[in-house]
Amino acid sequence: MQTRSEHIEFPQKHQIRIKSGFKSFSLKKGSSFEMVKDPGNIIIFLHLGRVRVLVGKYKEYIFSDRTMLMINNGLYQLEVLQNSEITILGLDHHWIDFYKSMLGKNGKNRDKFLFSLFSLPIEPRVEVFLESLSFLLSRRDSARALQTDKQRELELLLRRCYSKKALLGFFARICTDCQDFYTFIQDNYHKQRGVEELITISGLSQSTFNRKFREMFGESPYQWIMGKRAESILKKLSDKSIPMSKIIKEYNFTDASHFNRFCKLMYQKTPSEIRKNNIKEDST
Repeated sequence: MQTRSEHIEFPQKHQIRIKSGFKSFSLKKGSSFEMVKDPGNIIIFLHLGRVRVLVGKYKEYIFSDRTMLMINNGLYQLEVLQNSEITILGLDHHWIDFYKSMLGKNGKNRDKFLFSLFSLPIEPRVEVFLESLSFLLSRRDSARALQTDKQRELELLLRRCYSKKALLGFFARICTDCQDFYTFIQDNYHKQRGVEELITISGLSQSTFNRKFREMFGESPYQWIMGKRAESILKKLSDKSIPMSKIIKEYNFTDASHFNRFCKLMYQKTPSEIRKNNIKEDST
């Protein structure tokens, strides 16, 4: 690889907003950052190095040299495990048409959810394309004018270098009909009364839902939801301006006794003891 056009050392948990088009970086080991493009998707071409991609705090993927992957909308955090050279592509709206053209007129993604990050090896012809692109990115005036043309050139190149099946898997994340399972859970777990309702709206069988949930979050749906519920309730209990009765109603406890049992189980204290201890801490 040629030297990348920009050399930036990112501080911990730095956030970068990506515009449509290509951008290249050299990343130092130990850097950690998020890439945000609203709305849209981002392709990361990892030429050299090793990175860890974190999905919230429950799931991680590790990628090494000559790998490309797609992420979306700041959902993921990237940690640099070895000094790395990457090119980032913020996809413009034409990539949706690219994906739909592969599906065909009557084509429809058969999968409702995405359960993992799909990656592909960077084929030699794609690597050559990215090498030439690196030179263009160093000439800022030319790069701005050619960004759109280079994205269209990459579309043609991908069709030549990869099978239709591989590309459909890689670009499935761009399809609005195919939801990210992690995002679905985060958006809906607090709106449902329990795991059963969450499974129902997912449309998955109970066994598939439970298996995929454990793969993604590292524990059963019930354990995870109870933990999230406990975090939220504890936060509200710590705010003495919120009446106990409101918390009981909001979280569908049958009565005060039910709420007390829940708190004793989760925090080893009654709601009153939690609130009393918090008031003491505030006054110190």
